[in-house]
Amino acid sequence: IAGIQKVACKVDHYSDEEALEFGLFENVLREDLSTLETLEGLLKLLQFRHNLELNDTESRKWIINHLYSDGRKAQRSESGRTGSTTSDLWKNITEPTLQQMGFTIDAVHTWLRLLNIPDEIRQAHLSGKLDQTKAVAIAKLKDKRQWQPLLQEALGNGFSKRQINERVKELKNPDCKNTPQSKTDKVITHFGTTWKTAKKAKATLDSHKTEKLETLLKEIDKLLQS
Repeated sequence: IAGIQKVACKVDHYSDEEALEFGLFENVLREDLSTLETLEGLLKLLQFRHNLELNDTESRKWIINHLYSDGRKAQRSESGRTGSTTSDLWKNITEPTLQQMGFTIDAVHTWLRLLNIPDEIRQAHLSGKLDQTKAVAIAKLKDKRQWQPLLQEALGNGFSKRQINERVKELKNPDCKNTPQSKTDKVITHFGTTWKTAKKAKATLDSHKTEKLETLLKEIDKLLQS
């Protein structure tokens, strides 16, 4: 290949168990995985390290419950609360694994919500069309007649997480949708977002854009003072 007759290489010998663990570990760290795929890989790696059957439903449930129960104890312990002692299994296996992967228990708890979302939302996430935070936000709607149209709307219009959260809030509280206060809150939120965008774009603002912004700000000041 490429005119090279000899290539230096290193050969390592692994047992079947070590090779399986190495494969699981490497799979979790792949950059092209969705959050859900990363989570599924982590669950399998933890099943293996806890000496549980990889394809067993009950062992998978045990790992999930363990992440919730001991994970919450770990969070309380980190915040200085007493009476939150974690198990030896957490200290000796689970916590070192999470640290090795660079995952926080807060992040893992957020990822676990993906296990309970409707399949259509899950598939949108797995295909890369919807990130984890947006998928979880849409899944807050339990009625398919609400979340399914919102899913299509979000995918078709490229909704931000803020826009999705606003639509979810409107669908959950239809009576508040068109109140004056609701409209005011939206305007203020939009204004805040625009301000952050302007700060990020500071380096690219030329004199013409700066003058236009200055004119608009004067108009806003005049409007607020009237």
